Amino acid sequence: MVRRPRTSGRTGVRRETAQAFVPAVRALIGKIVQHAEFAGLVGARSEDVAGGSDLRLLQRVLLEIERGYVEAPDFGVIAAGAMQALVDLAPAGFFRVTESERETSVGYHAPGGESRTIAFRRQTTREQATRDLSGLSHLVRVTDPAVSPLDLERAMIARALARLDPDSSFLDPEVYREMQASTQASGIGLELTVRGNALRVVAPIENAPAHRAGVQSGDRLEKIDGVATNTLTLPEAVRRLRGPLGSPITITVARDGWPAPRDFQLVREQVRVTPLVARGLGGGVAYLKVRQFQDRTPSDLAQTLGSFDRAGMKALILDLRDNSGGLLTASIEVAEMFLEPNRLVTYTEGRTRQQNMRFASHAKKAYTAMPMVVLVNRGTAAGAEIVASALQDWSRARLLGTQTFGRASIQTVIPLPDASALRLTTTRWFTPKGRLVHGRGLTPDTTLTDEDAPALTSAMTEEALLAADAHLRSALEHLTRPIAPKP
Repeated sequence: MVRRPRTSGRTGVRRETAQAFVPAVRALIGKIVQHAEFAGLVGARSEDVAGGSDLRLLQRVLLEIERGYVEAPDFGVIAAGAMQALVDLAPAGFFRVTESERETSVGYHAPGGESRTIAFRRQTTREQATRDLSGLSHLVRVTDPAVSPLDLERAMIARALARLDPDSSFLDPEVYREMQASTQASGIGLELTVRGNALRVVAPIENAPAHRAGVQSGDRLEKIDGVATNTLTLPEAVRRLRGPLGSPITITVARDGWPAPRDFQLVREQVRVTPLVARGLGGGVAYLKVRQFQDRTPSDLAQTLGSFDRAGMKALILDLRDNSGGLLTASIEVAEMFLEPNRLVTYTEGRTRQQNMRFASHAKKAYTAMPMVVLVNRGTAAGAEIVASALQDWSRARLLGTQTFGRASIQTVIPLPDASALRLTTTRWFTPKGRLVHGRGLTPDTTLTDEDAPALTSAMTEEALLAADAHLRSALEHLTRPIAPKP
């Protein structure tokens, strides 16, 4: 929640509470049932102002939030976010939005008229928030008829969702269509999220343009082709990173320890992810690097483990560095392969009974006895953290590396009537021992100095891989050490 100091207004601007305002504006915030006066003021139908029927898309979004968001939503905060869209789209200086703990104030500088301030209480309902926003949307369109009602409504939705959490967002029709149509877009290979009002790199995709250029997990993406990312939603930033195959792009990246941000000039290419890479390290030690949890990852991993087992596998190193997650079901199936039957892998909690689920191991073939080490780093997130935390909680494997990213929210994509979609956080997952990883990450059993995992290529020999990767060498040393049971 963003809180700003309450201001008393400029000289000559009269500040009034909603209760003391003219009857026409009382209708705006639903304090009276006679809406005809306000409707005449802004040129709207009184029934639209009363029920907010001109914002059908926004109404649907608010209803979905009320039904399914992971926490009880605060519609006062959500509405305050939507009101910020007035400042974005109306002519400069006509609207001013100020927030405090008790209310959100909208200052309206009428063309050629007196300036007024309307105060909206922060404690409100979904229905009242819809009426408030409906009245304000009419006021914007009267102020500037050139403002597109649909653009204004979508801007309100995007601003409202930004008040929930960094992973909930509005997908306009173009973004939603692109998401459905292609899983292999031309781009630079970055998994992004929003942390602390900054666009951060969860993990660069190995061997993609950004990874080859040296972009690292935890870096802040400040500009895309000169456009500041703090003016973009996450879907808008992702769309700007994509583009025609072979087209140039410049990203501006900041990193802790750098005196100033740096520009990276890259060329977009078809980004392909090989989800699983396997190597034998000699002495019966198998090395498995899982880059992403896709549909086929569990079956491919089971087949690979079977091949190593038939060849005399005695120990295993599972590399989850820079694995930003993927499919929840795939990550659970992978964790099962290393746990005794009926061990809890993870459980989810939401606000409805359907969102509360428990997932236990039941793999047909599990490798539960051999020594095992899991490599993690700051790019290990979401589904990869599910696997790592389950193996850590059950003392099945030793975690080696650095603190993980801390992403434990699950989003549901809900199609909307205008071909757009709502990406809404509906549940959070917990480790078998009840730990909440979100925003905190997993602490390894053995912490190593932070360093980037080297790119693994098909031509790389065992000797070359070990020579290039200090963390992998440490993993080999820890395979023979006993693991203390977790409390």
